[in-house]
Amino acid sequence: MSDFHGVVYLKKLKNYLVQDLSKKTKLSGSDEELVKEGINSYLLVPLIANNELMGSVNICSDKKDYFTTELIESVEEIAKGIAISLFQEQLREQVKESNILLTEKNKDITYSIEYAKKIQDAIFPNAETLAQNSKQSFVLFKPKDIVSGDFYWLQKSGDYFILTLADCTGHGVPAAFISMIGFNLISQAVNENRHVMPADILNYVNSELYKSLNAISEEGKIRDGMDAVCCTINLKEKELRYAGANNPISVVRKGKLFELKPDKFPLGAFFEGKPRKFHEQSFELEKEDTIYLYTDGFYDQFGGPAPKKYMYTQFKELLLRTSKEPMSKQHDILNNELRAWRQPENEEIEQTDDICVIGIKV
Repeated sequence: MSDFHGVVYLKKLKNYLVQDLSKKTKLSGSDEELVKEGINSYLLVPLIANNELMGSVNICSDKKDYFTTELIESVEEIAKGIAISLFQEQLREQVKESNILLTEKNKDITYSIEYAKKIQDAIFPNAETLAQNSKQSFVLFKPKDIVSGDFYWLQKSGDYFILTLADCTGHGVPAAFISMIGFNLISQAVNENRHVMPADILNYVNSELYKSLNAISEEGKIRDGMDAVCCTINLKEKELRYAGANNPISVVRKGKLFELKPDKFPLGAFFEGKPRKFHEQSFELEKEDTIYLYTDGFYDQFGGPAPKKYMYTQFKELLLRTSKEPMSKQHDILNNELRAWRQPENEEIEQTDDICVIGIKV
């Protein structure tokens, strides 16, 4: 019907009405075909959606002057309904195609992140590695996403057992990138620069992390960093040395909790262009003391009937209650407490942040 006169009208989003074909001075090829079929009148009503032509409703009659005003209005209403249905179907197809593309992209991204997790798992120590250095220990490690911004680093150096637990800004992929930088810097501090004291390790990481994250332009400075706790345990001399960047360390002894306070600034912090210095504390250990290192993920977790944060005070009380139990059981108690907190009335609340708690019994 490309030679149909009505096409011009339809493209202008207008009706095209012929009440008597015999009165047309010039017939198109399509008109001539209609005459052969005994058609004397016809109506073309455009299907319009989103101000675009999607087709037309075409009605023919063998009667002249067949189309009344009422009939034309009825056909227009029908055309509107058809146009809406066609437009909705078009949108559904577009959404379907978009969903297929998004699914494929999501698979690619997820695969990449899962591969990044394999790299983290290969580089970072695990609970078995900790157990080889301290037989009475546990690690509760629960990333919020596939990869984690929480990580821990451990190594024996002579009589010293060095353990660092860090919490990078945020969680997920961005935090995981920072964690890889932080892990490598701790390794450099200990293995290349021969630092074994916690303050020396954190001061080295602080300076190098700032350089790494701000090696681009002044305008592009990165404000991310890490909260961390670093301790050196001399099990032979029963001495704990500690330095912290925002994160404390707790020692439970005979039903009493001792908290070693951190410096109140993160790794990557400078003041007036100079790296801020961390201070070191020492603590004399006794047999059966339990040392706890933790990030803020556990006590910042939302849950309970309210819901609200678990809170640090409640977390310390939990450590006190469980400290007399075997280390493997302590892991299960903390894990079950966290699960129950996140599932009040059987409605699971999303995990807020990466979570890591480490316990070591002297």
